[in-house]
Amino acid sequence: MLFTGLGVDHVDYERWKHLELTPEKLKIGLEAEIKAIEALGCEVVNCAIDTGATAEQVMREALAATDFDFVLIGAGVRKDDTNFLLFEKAVNVAHEFAPKAKIVFNENPQTSADAVKRWLK
Repeated sequence: MLFTGLGVDHVDYERWKHLELTPEKLKIGLEAEIKAIEALGCEVVNCAIDTGATAEQVMREALAATDFDFVLIGAGVRKDDTNFLLFEKAVNVAHEFAPKAKIVFNENPQTSADAVKRWLK
């Protein structure tokens, strides 16, 4: 599974202050979710991206390295309207480089494993 989303240094924490999100909380949450996904039997490749300068290239390189059953695009990319074009690019890169992968979406950093569970057979 390719686990992609904004790197902790690229998140606009002001937009998420209602969740009291901090870089430390995000990092801990992402690490916990990766462990939870691995406990489901998935190998996880963490692919942190920026808000656009190198995001597409980083995703392309990660997706070209191996075949993936799942590509998760995080809520920081998908739910932040200022990242709309980044989200569109991420979906298209995933579609191009992992056409057989299920594309899954979390609601927040704590629901990534649930997103994968929806598609596990």
